Amino acid sequence: MDQVKTTGTDAEVEALSKKLAEIEAEVRNEPQSDRAPIKFLDEAGTFYFQHSNGSSIPGANLPISVINNNEDMFVIEVYRDDDARNVMLCYGFGWKGTYAAGKYFHSIIHPNIASYNVGWVIVKWQDTNGDSYVNIPGDGDTYTLIEVLGSSRARV
Repeated sequence: MDQVKTTGTDAEVEALSKKLAEIEAEVRNEPQSDRAPIKFLDEAGTFYFQHSNGSSIPGANLPISVINNNEDMFVIEVYRDDDARNVMLCYGFGWKGTYAAGKYFHSIIHPNIASYNVGWVIVKWQDTNGDSYVNIPGDGDTYTLIEVLGSSRARV
């Protein structure tokens, strides 16, 4: 598999993350017939992640008022579609959640990819050091595992 490396300033990475979040917002509104096992829901001022069958996932929600401020939530999921293609999606409720998903994948999942055999994770990101920047896990921010294929919560 070819690897692609990207470099850029924090401002360039932030701009790209915002653009990806806009694209992902468009994708969220498409029909979910044979798609990912987790889907996005916007209801009454709160964003949710839920199972594709509509059942809820406890703790996988945030009020819109906190998103992109000091907390966000993201999903990283891998699945095979009806055409037998492997698909990986990483996105947050807001752009900071999407950015945090990339940092989480890079620092937590990718180094352990050979032993990481789950279909999806939902993680809550919090700017606990108050620097208004999305830091990698273990560098001042808190990443709380909300759900992993029915598993329980843990903090990084």
